[in-house]
Amino acid sequence: MKRDKTNIRQLRIQKDILKLLSQIIFKEIKDVRVEKAGCVINEVVLSPDLTSARVYVAFIERDLSDNDQKEVLRILNDAEGFLRSKLTKSIKMKSIPRLQFYYDDFLDEVVKMEQSLAEEKLEIEDITRSKD
Repeated sequence: MKRDKTNIRQLRIQKDILKLLSQIIFKEIKDVRVEKAGCVINEVVLSPDLTSARVYVAFIERDLSDNDQKEVLRILNDAEGFLRSKLTKSIKMKSIPRLQFYYDDFLDEVVKMEQSLAEEKLEIEDITRSKD
């Protein structure tokens, strides 16, 4: 039974960290590169002992180069102490987990799937027209 409580607590903390980090990055990280990229936190995954969190970030800006993406992730990882201190004020925990930021290619995959579906639709329409 204790394991279920831990999992529920872990999920709640993940949700809180995701929400708060999104707000902090949007409002308080004043780096032009981060603002231009349009960071979206897709997921936060806590370690079972709650000492570290993997933060998966996607970018709204579609034309970012790999170097720009790496630079934004470096900036976020370098700001980890600042971000943790801000989280400390809102999340009641003995210690705030260490944060590690990673690129999440989920949005890229969605765009590729949409493009693929659009191409398939055009092919079907062409086949249908040629039969008429």
